[in-house]
Amino acid sequence: MRTNKKTQVLVVGAGPVGLTAAISLQQRGIDFEILDKTSGPSEHSKACLLSPETLAFFDDMGLLKSVLARALAIKGIQLFKGTDCTAVFDLSTLPSAFPFIVSIPQGELEDVLVSCLKASKKKILWNHRVARINRSAGGVLVTIDKLGRHMTGYAVMHEEMLVDRTFGLEAKVVLAADGFHSLIRRLNKIPYEAVGDTMGSVVFECQREQNDDTMLTLGFSDLGASSHFPLPNHRSRYGFTMSQLEAVSADRDKSHEVYDEDLGNFSGLGDQELKELLASRMPYFAHRNLDIVWRAAVPFGIRLADQIWDNGIFLLGDSARSGFPLSAKSINHGIPEAGKVVEAVDGYLQTGDTNEIEIVAKSIRTEWEDLASLAYFSAGEGMKSSPENIDLNLVLQTLPLTGDDLTFAAHKLDTYFAKSAKVLKGRS
Repeated sequence: MRTNKKTQVLVVGAGPVGLTAAISLQQRGIDFEILDKTSGPSEHSKACLLSPETLAFFDDMGLLKSVLARALAIKGIQLFKGTDCTAVFDLSTLPSAFPFIVSIPQGELEDVLVSCLKASKKKILWNHRVARINRSAGGVLVTIDKLGRHMTGYAVMHEEMLVDRTFGLEAKVVLAADGFHSLIRRLNKIPYEAVGDTMGSVVFECQREQNDDTMLTLGFSDLGASSHFPLPNHRSRYGFTMSQLEAVSADRDKSHEVYDEDLGNFSGLGDQELKELLASRMPYFAHRNLDIVWRAAVPFGIRLADQIWDNGIFLLGDSARSGFPLSAKSINHGIPEAGKVVEAVDGYLQTGDTNEIEIVAKSIRTEWEDLASLAYFSAGEGMKSSPENIDLNLVLQTLPLTGDDLTFAAHKLDTYFAKSAKVLKGRS
């Protein structure tokens, strides 16, 4: 392979985590390239809840004002067990500079991040994909395919993405932010094993009534966890965990497309299915007349890569680990982690010492192991003995909170549930 370009860092994947990494590299004056096999930012909401920790990170980057201009603030979380509201958590009590959650469609967030790169004249290599990876004395040799749209077929014409040309690039470090089905991870044969329940979710984005409040609602029942929250532009999101969903293709050309939202490809996401899910899982919303504008089925699972740093390649975001459906924990860990990783990469590029990168990789992996098991949170004896309350470990997995905010919520909800259980026990 003839290499015709060199760079210090190659970022693979231009989603929120990859774009954040690219901006962090840009702000540190590190030479980089960023590519994505899609043609541009996401057109749908997808991951769209940002935690206080993520907001603080964007504030440090100078991006928070632009993010909030397109977002909707969520000021509280209400928890339902069946039809009963068991707790309301006021987010303003969080020990954070930004004690609230915001909802923002992923496409809008990516547009903010892309605009930041454009301002520096940095071009994203859209419609580019990695074909092969090899190690070299100078770093990592990457073979890249540039894709183009072509009309194919004879009797019936249709459009396909085909390889226009292939070229080589040598990078000191590759940051792989190419998602759950990461091609970089698979090319390196890094195991991506389940560390928790395998499940998925179905999500519906609907037009909402203007008088909807700014609350995140989480519902729990024997059928699974459910969520609802408002989005900007008079839309809202309903999500439901599922124990079984059809497996998706791991083909690299389809790794970003879990299911086409066309009902012809997934008939189980229609108006009637949403009504039935609301009636059985969130009956307090069953009276609403909803106009579905987007829907998706997302097979998922709580997974963790065996190695996050591997001889010049660092896995970021969903490439490294995936979390509980509905919680947006992966994006809210991935965005701040991108900044930490870039800081460590900066040190490595200057000194050649991998110690800092290895420490960061170990801390990320350890934190995700703990989060997946929630072993460091105690559910509380009072709550365990009360059928009216919800298992705290499940609640914590579902909350779109991270770091100190999640720890604070754990202690506060544990105390609340234990107190509530004692009151119920006294009444009986």
